[in-house]
Amino acid sequence: MASLKGHEAIVRLLLEKRAHVNICAKNGCSPVYVASEYGHTDVVDLLVQAGAEIHLTDTENGNVPLVVAAAKGHTETVQRLLELGANPNHQNKNGCSPVHAASQNGHTDVVDLLVQAGADIHLATTDEYGSVPLGIAAAKGHTETVQRLLELGANPNQQDKNGRTALFKASLEGHEAVVRLLLEKRADVNICAKNGCSPVYAASQEWPHRCSGPTSPGRS
Repeated sequence: MASLKGHEAIVRLLLEKRAHVNICAKNGCSPVYVASEYGHTDVVDLLVQAGAEIHLTDTENGNVPLVVAAAKGHTETVQRLLELGANPNHQNKNGCSPVHAASQNGHTDVVDLLVQAGADIHLATTDEYGSVPLGIAAAKGHTETVQRLLELGANPNQQDKNGRTALFKASLEGHEAVVRLLLEKRADVNICAKNGCSPVYAASQEWPHRCSGPTSPGRS
């Protein structure tokens, strides 16, 4: 609880009393996991110095501290975890990596940090969607993140397991600015999903009659 709330003095006191740093809650979350999720970088440092393991995963999704810090946009915490040896390409049970998590929530600065540390922006999730960071950011309408991913070399025409490109997903969700950006980057307007739906068809549909299902891999 002290790690979750960021109470550094209490954490320090508990460590002096030999509190075990790697005892996890029933959901598999360790003290360093929750400190990372809430952006308490100083607490992360204290825990790691005391022997906390930064590669332990939660039991629900298989997330590590770096994934949840990236999802929440805690730039300083992400930087510190990377310096401590966190794997920028760790994938959870659905194949979501830290850069997927950051892209889904529009944390462009975190995407930059992760890529500088070796994160693969072409990595696809291992669930039924096979989503890549660019497609996820496009589906959520995060124009700045989409632009940065393209600058970093993301393929605007990469398809997921259902054949959907970033342009298809942005069109489906009605994100005009993202569509314009992708077209400027020469995204192919005629690449169709596996069910034959094109981006222009997707843009013309209204819920609940649009031709595609979920556009993101769920919780990161």
